[in-house]
Amino acid sequence: MAGVNVIAPAEHVLEVVTPRTNSARLSSAEHLFGTLVPRSDGAPEPVSLEIAGDSNQRRFLVRTTSARELRRVSGQLAAAYPQAALRQFHSATFPTGDPVQVAPNERVAAATLRLRAGEHLPLRTFDDRELDAHGASGQSDPLLGILGALADLPKGWRALCQLIVLGPAPHNWARAFQRLALERPLDQERRTDTGPSLIGPLALLGLVGLFAVGSSLSDAWSRGDWLFVLELVFGTLTTIAGSIVILRWLRRRELVDPRLVQAKLSRDACTVEVRLAVVAPVFADAHAMQDQLDRLVAAYRPFALATGNSFIGRPVARGATDLRVLAPLDRPNLLNVRELAGLWHLPQAEDDIAFVERTTARRRLPLKDTVAPAADGASCRIGVSAHQGQSVPVHLPTGLLGRHLLAVAKTRRGKSSLLLRLTHHLTVLC
Repeated sequence: MAGVNVIAPAEHVLEVVTPRTNSARLSSAEHLFGTLVPRSDGAPEPVSLEIAGDSNQRRFLVRTTSARELRRVSGQLAAAYPQAALRQFHSATFPTGDPVQVAPNERVAAATLRLRAGEHLPLRTFDDRELDAHGASGQSDPLLGILGALADLPKGWRALCQLIVLGPAPHNWARAFQRLALERPLDQERRTDTGPSLIGPLALLGLVGLFAVGSSLSDAWSRGDWLFVLELVFGTLTTIAGSIVILRWLRRRELVDPRLVQAKLSRDACTVEVRLAVVAPVFADAHAMQDQLDRLVAAYRPFALATGNSFIGRPVARGATDLRVLAPLDRPNLLNVRELAGLWHLPQAEDDIAFVERTTARRRLPLKDTVAPAADGASCRIGVSAHQGQSVPVHLPTGLLGRHLLAVAKTRRGKSSLLLRLTHHLTVLC
Protein backbone atom coordinates (compact mmCIF):
# COMPACT_ATOMS: atom_id res chain seq x y z
CA MET A 1 0.00 0.00 0.00
CA ALA A 2 1.40 3.41 -0.98
CA GLY A 3 2.41 5.73 1.83
CA VAL A 4 2.83 2.91 4.40
CA ASN A 5 6.31 2.23 5.80
CA VAL A 6 6.86 -1.50 6.16
CA ILE A 7 9.65 -2.35 8.61
CA ALA A 8 11.58 -5.40 7.47
CA PRO A 9 12.53 -8.10 9.99
CA ALA A 10 16.06 -8.03 11.37
CA GLU A 11 17.55 -11.27 10.06
CA HIS A 12 21.27 -10.70 10.66
CA VAL A 13 21.95 -12.78 13.77
CA LEU A 14 25.10 -13.53 15.73
CA GLU A 15 25.39 -16.07 18.54
CA VAL A 16 27.73 -15.20 21.40
CA VAL A 17 29.17 -18.26 23.18
CA THR A 18 30.21 -17.51 26.76
CA PRO A 19 33.94 -17.92 27.40
CA ARG A 20 34.86 -20.71 29.80
CA THR A 21 37.36 -18.34 31.44
CA ASN A 22 35.17 -15.22 31.35
CA SER A 23 36.25 -12.68 33.95
CA ALA A 24 34.79 -9.58 32.29
CA ARG A 25 32.66 -7.69 34.81
CA LEU A 26 29.73 -5.36 34.31
CA SER A 27 32.09 -2.53 33.43
CA SER A 28 32.95 -4.33 30.19
CA ALA A 29 29.27 -4.66 29.27
CA GLU A 30 28.73 -1.02 30.24
CA HIS A 31 31.43 0.10 27.81
CA LEU A 32 29.87 -2.18 25.20
CA PHE A 33 26.50 -0.44 25.47
CA GLY A 34 28.23 2.93 25.45
CA THR A 35 29.55 2.20 21.95
CA LEU A 36 26.66 0.09 20.71
CA VAL A 37 24.58 2.91 19.22
CA PRO A 38 26.78 5.76 18.01
CA ARG A 39 25.42 9.27 17.78
CA SER A 40 25.04 10.53 14.25
CA ASP A 41 22.92 12.89 12.20
CA GLY A 42 21.12 10.00 10.58
CA ALA A 43 18.69 7.59 12.18
CA PRO A 44 20.61 4.91 14.14
CA GLU A 45 19.93 1.27 13.43
CA PRO A 46 18.32 -0.66 16.31
CA VAL A 47 20.26 -3.51 17.88
CA SER A 48 18.62 -6.37 19.74
CA LEU A 49 20.52 -8.29 22.43
CA GLU A 50 18.61 -11.46 23.20
CA ILE A 51 18.51 -14.50 25.43
CA ALA A 52 16.65 -17.44 23.93
CA GLY A 53 15.92 -20.68 25.73
CA ASP A 54 14.17 -23.96 25.08
CA SER A 55 14.17 -27.40 26.67
CA ASN A 56 17.73 -28.06 25.44
CA GLN A 57 19.80 -24.89 25.60
CA ARG A 58 20.07 -21.19 26.48
CA ARG A 59 21.61 -18.91 23.86
CA PHE A 60 22.91 -15.33 23.82
CA LEU A 61 22.12 -13.64 20.50
CA VAL A 62 22.70 -10.28 18.83
CA ARG A 63 20.39 -9.14 16.03
CA THR A 64 20.73 -6.23 13.60
CA THR A 65 18.94 -5.01 10.49
CA SER A 66 22.01 -4.99 8.23
CA ALA A 67 25.21 -6.97 7.75
CA ARG A 68 27.28 -3.78 8.04
CA GLU A 69 25.83 -3.02 11.46
CA LEU A 70 26.37 -6.62 12.57
CA ARG A 71 30.05 -6.37 11.66
CA ARG A 72 30.40 -3.19 13.68
CA VAL A 73 28.65 -4.70 16.71
CA SER A 74 30.80 -7.83 16.38
CA GLY A 75 33.92 -5.71 16.74
CA GLN A 76 32.58 -4.13 19.93
CA LEU A 77 31.61 -7.54 21.32
CA ALA A 78 35.07 -8.90 20.55
CA ALA A 79 36.61 -6.00 22.47
CA ALA A 80 34.35 -6.51 25.50
CA TYR A 81 34.63 -10.32 25.50
CA PRO A 82 37.90 -11.23 23.74
CA GLN A 83 37.56 -14.97 24.45
CA ALA A 84 33.91 -15.29 23.37
CA ALA A 85 33.10 -17.29 20.24
CA LEU A 86 31.01 -15.35 17.70
CA ARG A 87 29.01 -17.52 15.31
CA GLN A 88 26.96 -16.31 12.37
CA PHE A 89 23.42 -17.59 12.00
CA HIS A 90 23.07 -20.60 9.70
CA SER A 91 21.12 -23.85 9.61
CA ALA A 92 23.95 -25.84 11.21
CA THR A 93 24.09 -23.47 14.18
CA PHE A 94 20.29 -23.32 14.60
CA PRO A 95 18.87 -26.61 13.24
CA THR A 96 15.37 -25.58 14.34
CA GLY A 97 15.58 -22.19 12.63
CA ASP A 98 15.75 -18.68 14.03
CA PRO A 99 14.49 -18.99 17.63
CA VAL A 100 12.86 -15.55 17.45
CA GLN A 101 10.87 -16.27 14.29
CA VAL A 102 7.29 -17.39 14.93
CA ALA A 103 6.15 -20.13 12.55
CA PRO A 104 2.60 -20.28 11.13
CA ASN A 105 1.79 -23.28 13.34
CA GLU A 106 2.89 -21.47 16.52
CA ARG A 107 1.35 -18.91 18.85
CA VAL A 108 3.05 -16.30 20.99
CA ALA A 109 2.34 -14.61 24.33
CA ALA A 110 4.34 -11.40 24.67
CA ALA A 111 4.79 -8.55 27.12
CA THR A 112 6.93 -5.45 27.43
CA LEU A 113 8.58 -4.16 30.59
CA ARG A 114 7.93 -0.50 31.41
CA LEU A 115 9.45 1.66 34.12
CA ARG A 116 7.10 2.06 37.09
CA ALA A 117 8.21 5.60 38.00
CA GLY A 118 9.77 8.49 36.10
CA GLU A 119 12.79 8.14 33.87
CA HIS A 120 14.87 10.18 36.33
CA LEU A 121 14.86 7.30 38.85
CA PRO A 122 17.22 4.36 38.32
CA LEU A 123 16.74 0.64 38.51
CA ARG A 124 18.83 -1.29 40.96
CA THR A 125 22.34 -1.53 39.58
CA PHE A 126 25.15 -3.85 40.61
CA ASP A 127 28.86 -3.25 40.87
CA ASP A 128 31.61 -5.62 39.83
CA ARG A 129 32.28 -6.86 43.36
CA GLU A 130 28.67 -7.98 43.85
CA LEU A 131 28.92 -10.26 40.82
CA ASP A 132 32.22 -11.80 41.87
CA ALA A 133 31.52 -15.52 42.14
CA HIS A 134 34.78 -16.01 44.07
CA GLY A 135 33.42 -14.01 46.99
CA ALA A 136 31.12 -15.07 49.77
CA SER A 137 28.08 -14.09 47.71
CA GLY A 138 28.59 -16.49 44.81
CA GLN A 139 25.81 -16.95 42.23
CA SER A 140 24.66 -13.37 42.94
CA ASP A 141 24.32 -12.31 39.31
CA PRO A 142 20.66 -11.28 38.67
CA LEU A 143 21.03 -12.60 35.13
CA LEU A 144 21.09 -16.12 36.57
CA GLY A 145 17.47 -15.70 37.64
CA ILE A 146 16.49 -14.81 34.09
CA LEU A 147 18.30 -17.88 32.78
CA GLY A 148 16.55 -19.94 35.46
CA ALA A 149 13.16 -18.67 34.26
CA LEU A 150 13.97 -20.14 30.85
CA ALA A 151 14.28 -23.63 32.35
CA ASP A 152 11.69 -26.40 32.46
CA LEU A 153 10.04 -25.42 29.19
CA PRO A 154 7.93 -28.14 27.56
CA LYS A 155 9.33 -29.70 24.44
CA GLY A 156 8.54 -27.55 21.44
CA TRP A 157 8.27 -24.38 23.54
CA ARG A 158 10.81 -21.55 23.77
CA ALA A 159 11.06 -18.29 25.65
CA LEU A 160 12.75 -15.06 24.61
CA CYS A 161 14.13 -11.97 26.31
CA GLN A 162 14.83 -9.14 23.88
CA LEU A 163 16.67 -5.98 24.94
CA ILE A 164 16.18 -3.74 21.91
CA VAL A 165 18.40 -0.66 21.88
CA LEU A 166 16.51 1.72 19.59
CA GLY A 167 18.92 4.64 19.69
CA PRO A 168 20.78 7.10 21.89
CA ALA A 169 18.87 9.35 24.25
CA PRO A 170 18.56 13.03 23.25
CA HIS A 171 21.72 14.96 24.08
CA ASN A 172 19.83 17.15 26.59
CA TRP A 173 17.80 14.39 28.21
CA ALA A 174 19.30 14.99 31.66
CA ARG A 175 18.64 18.74 31.73
CA ALA A 176 15.04 18.37 32.90
CA PHE A 177 16.15 16.43 35.99
CA GLN A 178 19.21 18.43 37.07
CA ARG A 179 17.33 20.33 39.79
CA LEU A 180 16.20 17.04 41.38
CA ALA A 181 19.80 15.81 41.32
CA LEU A 182 21.05 18.84 43.28
CA GLU A 183 18.13 19.69 45.57
CA ARG A 184 17.70 18.05 48.96
CA PRO A 185 14.27 16.52 49.68
CA LEU A 186 13.51 18.98 52.52
CA ASP A 187 14.33 21.86 50.20
CA GLN A 188 11.91 20.41 47.67
CA GLU A 189 9.18 20.37 50.30
CA ARG A 190 9.94 23.92 51.50
CA ARG A 191 9.93 25.22 47.94
CA THR A 192 6.50 23.72 47.45
CA ASP A 193 5.21 25.25 50.70
CA THR A 194 6.69 28.69 50.04
CA GLY A 195 5.62 28.88 46.41
CA PRO A 196 2.69 30.98 45.08
CA SER A 197 -0.39 30.18 47.15
CA LEU A 198 -3.82 29.80 45.59
CA ILE A 199 -5.63 29.66 48.92
CA GLY A 200 -6.62 33.35 48.86
CA PRO A 201 -8.16 33.45 45.37
CA LEU A 202 -9.83 30.07 45.86
CA ALA A 203 -11.26 31.16 49.21
CA LEU A 204 -12.68 34.29 47.57
CA LEU A 205 -14.25 32.23 44.80
CA GLY A 206 -15.62 29.86 47.43
CA LEU A 207 -17.29 32.71 49.32
CA VAL A 208 -18.86 34.02 46.12
CA GLY A 209 -20.10 30.53 45.31
CA LEU A 210 -21.52 30.03 48.80
CA PHE A 211 -23.33 33.39 48.55
CA ALA A 212 -24.90 32.34 45.24
CA VAL A 213 -25.87 28.94 46.66
CA GLY A 214 -27.33 30.58 49.78
CA SER A 215 -29.48 32.95 47.67
CA SER A 216 -30.79 30.07 45.56
CA LEU A 217 -31.41 28.00 48.68
CA SER A 218 -33.38 30.84 50.31
CA ASP A 219 -35.54 31.32 47.22
CA ALA A 220 -36.29 27.59 46.96
CA TRP A 221 -37.09 27.39 50.68
CA SER A 222 -39.56 30.26 50.40
CA ARG A 223 -41.25 28.59 47.42
CA GLY A 224 -41.42 25.25 49.24
CA ASP A 225 -39.40 23.47 46.58
CA TRP A 226 -37.91 20.87 48.97
CA LEU A 227 -36.56 18.61 46.23
CA PHE A 228 -34.46 21.41 44.78
CA VAL A 229 -33.24 22.29 48.29
CA LEU A 230 -32.00 18.72 48.85
CA GLU A 231 -30.33 18.59 45.44
CA LEU A 232 -28.61 21.91 46.06
CA VAL A 233 -27.36 20.86 49.50
CA PHE A 234 -25.99 17.52 48.31
CA GLY A 235 -24.44 19.13 45.23
CA THR A 236 -22.71 21.76 47.36
CA LEU A 237 -21.32 19.21 49.80
CA THR A 238 -20.05 17.06 46.92
CA THR A 239 -18.36 20.06 45.31
CA ILE A 240 -16.65 21.01 48.57
CA ALA A 241 -15.40 17.46 49.17
CA GLY A 242 -14.14 17.16 45.59
CA SER A 243 -12.37 20.51 45.81
CA ILE A 244 -10.54 19.42 48.96
CA VAL A 245 -9.36 16.20 47.30
CA ILE A 246 -8.18 18.06 44.19
CA LEU A 247 -6.31 20.68 46.25
CA ARG A 248 -4.53 18.01 48.26
CA TRP A 249 -3.58 16.19 45.07
CA LEU A 250 -2.23 19.38 43.48
CA ARG A 251 -0.14 20.17 46.55
CA ARG A 252 1.27 16.66 46.82
CA ARG A 253 4.90 16.35 45.76
CA GLU A 254 6.93 13.19 45.65
CA LEU A 255 10.19 13.51 47.54
CA VAL A 256 13.13 12.26 45.53
CA ASP A 257 16.52 11.20 46.86
CA PRO A 258 19.00 13.31 44.86
CA ARG A 259 21.61 10.55 45.09
CA LEU A 260 19.38 8.28 43.02
CA VAL A 261 18.88 10.94 40.38
CA GLN A 262 22.61 11.57 40.31
CA ALA A 263 23.21 7.85 39.74
CA LYS A 264 20.80 7.88 36.81
CA LEU A 265 22.27 11.00 35.24
CA SER A 266 25.90 10.03 35.79
CA ARG A 267 26.03 7.90 32.63
CA ASP A 268 24.86 8.14 29.06
CA ALA A 269 21.46 6.67 28.24
CA CYS A 270 19.63 4.95 25.41
CA THR A 271 16.00 4.49 24.44
CA VAL A 272 15.22 0.79 24.75
CA GLU A 273 12.37 -1.66 24.78
CA VAL A 274 12.50 -4.79 26.93
CA ARG A 275 10.36 -7.44 25.27
CA LEU A 276 9.54 -10.88 26.69
CA ALA A 277 7.80 -13.66 24.80
CA VAL A 278 6.82 -17.31 25.04
CA VAL A 279 6.39 -19.21 21.77
CA ALA A 280 4.55 -22.53 21.72
CA PRO A 281 2.65 -24.77 19.29
CA VAL A 282 -0.71 -23.43 18.23
CA PHE A 283 -2.53 -26.09 20.27
CA ALA A 284 -0.75 -25.09 23.53
CA ASP A 285 -2.87 -23.98 26.48
CA ALA A 286 -3.09 -20.17 26.65
CA HIS A 287 -3.16 -20.15 30.48
CA ALA A 288 0.01 -22.26 30.65
CA MET A 289 1.73 -19.86 28.25
CA GLN A 290 0.67 -16.88 30.35
CA ASP A 291 1.96 -18.56 33.51
CA GLN A 292 5.34 -19.07 31.83
CA LEU A 293 5.35 -15.42 30.71
CA ASP A 294 4.50 -14.22 34.23
CA ARG A 295 7.39 -16.31 35.53
CA LEU A 296 9.70 -14.56 33.09
CA VAL A 297 8.43 -11.11 34.12
CA ALA A 298 9.00 -11.98 37.79
CA ALA A 299 12.64 -12.84 37.01
CA TYR A 300 13.30 -9.10 36.59
CA ARG A 301 12.27 -8.23 40.15
CA PRO A 302 15.88 -8.22 41.43
CA PHE A 303 16.34 -5.00 39.42
CA ALA A 304 13.66 -3.23 41.49
CA LEU A 305 14.68 -0.44 43.84
CA ALA A 306 12.16 0.45 46.56
CA THR A 307 12.98 4.17 46.57
CA GLY A 308 13.86 4.21 42.89
CA ASN A 309 12.40 2.40 39.92
CA SER A 310 11.27 -1.05 38.87
CA PHE A 311 9.74 -2.87 35.91
CA ILE A 312 6.06 -3.58 35.39
CA GLY A 313 4.84 -5.98 32.71
CA ARG A 314 2.41 -4.82 30.07
CA PRO A 315 0.81 -7.49 27.87
CA VAL A 316 1.09 -7.07 24.12
CA ALA A 317 -2.17 -7.86 22.39
CA ARG A 318 -1.11 -7.04 18.84
CA GLY A 319 2.03 -6.64 16.80
CA ALA A 320 3.97 -9.56 18.31
CA THR A 321 3.47 -11.94 15.38
CA ASP A 322 7.03 -11.32 14.12
CA LEU A 323 9.49 -10.67 16.93
CA ARG A 324 12.30 -10.09 14.42
CA VAL A 325 10.84 -6.65 13.70
CA LEU A 326 12.67 -4.24 16.00
CA ALA A 327 10.05 -1.49 15.92
CA PRO A 328 8.79 -0.72 19.47
CA LEU A 329 5.53 -2.33 20.51
CA ASP A 330 5.08 0.13 23.41
CA ARG A 331 6.48 3.45 24.59
CA PRO A 332 10.25 2.96 24.97
CA ASN A 333 12.14 3.30 28.25
CA LEU A 334 15.12 5.50 28.98
CA LEU A 335 17.91 3.47 30.62
CA ASN A 336 21.53 4.39 31.19
CA VAL A 337 24.36 2.12 30.12
CA ARG A 338 24.92 0.74 33.64
CA GLU A 339 21.30 -0.41 33.85
CA LEU A 340 21.59 -2.00 30.40
CA ALA A 341 24.77 -3.82 31.41
CA GLY A 342 22.91 -5.47 34.27
CA LEU A 343 20.12 -6.63 31.96
CA TRP A 344 22.37 -8.28 29.34
CA HIS A 345 25.90 -9.58 29.84
CA LEU A 346 27.72 -12.89 29.67
CA PRO A 347 27.88 -15.05 32.85
CA GLN A 348 31.06 -15.24 34.88
CA ALA A 349 33.43 -18.19 34.64
CA GLU A 350 32.61 -19.47 38.14
CA ASP A 351 28.82 -19.26 37.80
CA ASP A 352 27.16 -22.67 37.57
CA ILE A 353 24.49 -22.59 34.86
CA ALA A 354 22.80 -25.52 33.20
CA PHE A 355 22.42 -25.78 29.41
CA VAL A 356 24.60 -22.76 28.58
CA GLU A 357 27.36 -23.51 26.08
CA ARG A 358 30.86 -22.31 26.90
CA THR A 359 34.03 -22.20 24.88
CA THR A 360 36.86 -24.67 25.53
CA ALA A 361 40.51 -23.60 25.45
CA ARG A 362 41.64 -20.00 25.28
CA ARG A 363 42.29 -18.69 21.79
CA ARG A 364 44.81 -16.05 20.82
CA LEU A 365 45.48 -14.91 17.26
CA PRO A 366 49.20 -14.62 16.47
CA LEU A 367 50.64 -11.50 14.86
CA LYS A 368 50.55 -11.93 11.10
CA ASP A 369 54.17 -10.96 10.59
CA THR A 370 55.46 -13.55 13.06
CA VAL A 371 53.77 -16.48 11.27
CA ALA A 372 53.93 -15.22 7.68
CA PRO A 373 55.59 -17.37 5.02
CA ALA A 374 59.32 -16.86 4.61
CA ALA A 375 60.48 -14.61 1.80
CA ASP A 376 62.56 -17.42 0.28
CA GLY A 377 59.66 -19.89 0.55
CA ALA A 378 61.44 -22.03 3.14
CA SER A 379 58.51 -22.44 5.49
CA CYS A 380 55.85 -25.01 6.27
CA ARG A 381 52.21 -24.04 6.39
CA ILE A 382 50.60 -25.91 9.28
CA GLY A 383 47.11 -24.41 9.22
CA VAL A 384 45.01 -21.33 9.95
CA SER A 385 44.36 -19.69 13.32
CA ALA A 386 40.75 -18.45 13.40
CA HIS A 387 38.87 -16.57 16.11
CA GLN A 388 35.88 -14.18 16.17
CA GLY A 389 35.70 -13.96 12.38
CA GLN A 390 39.42 -13.32 11.89
CA SER A 391 41.81 -15.85 10.32
CA VAL A 392 45.62 -15.86 10.15
CA PRO A 393 47.58 -18.44 8.07
CA VAL A 394 50.35 -19.96 10.20
CA HIS A 395 53.73 -20.96 8.77
CA LEU A 396 56.77 -22.42 10.55
CA PRO A 397 60.24 -21.62 9.20
CA THR A 398 62.12 -24.64 7.93
CA GLY A 399 65.10 -23.85 10.18
CA LEU A 400 62.89 -24.40 13.23
CA LEU A 401 62.17 -27.97 12.12
CA GLY A 402 65.83 -28.97 12.50
CA ARG A 403 65.60 -28.77 16.29
CA HIS A 404 64.16 -31.14 18.87
CA LEU A 405 60.42 -30.37 19.22
CA LEU A 406 57.79 -31.48 21.72
CA ALA A 407 54.08 -31.31 20.84
CA VAL A 408 51.81 -31.24 23.90
CA ALA A 409 48.01 -31.01 23.68
CA LYS A 410 44.86 -32.80 24.75
CA THR A 411 43.42 -35.73 22.86
CA ARG A 412 42.03 -34.92 19.40
CA ARG A 413 43.60 -31.47 19.34
CA GLY A 414 45.57 -32.02 16.12
CA LYS A 415 48.95 -33.34 17.26
CA SER A 416 48.96 -36.16 14.71
CA SER A 417 47.85 -33.87 11.90
CA LEU A 418 50.62 -31.41 12.78
CA LEU A 419 53.30 -34.12 12.70
CA LEU A 420 51.98 -35.43 9.39
CA ARG A 421 52.22 -31.96 7.86
CA LEU A 422 55.75 -31.50 9.15
CA THR A 423 56.76 -34.96 7.87
CA HIS A 424 55.28 -34.26 4.44
CA HIS A 425 57.07 -30.91 4.25
CA LEU A 426 60.43 -32.43 5.18
CA THR A 427 59.91 -35.33 2.75
CA VAL A 428 59.33 -32.91 -0.11
CA LEU A 429 62.50 -31.00 0.79
CA CYS A 430 64.51 -34.19 0.76
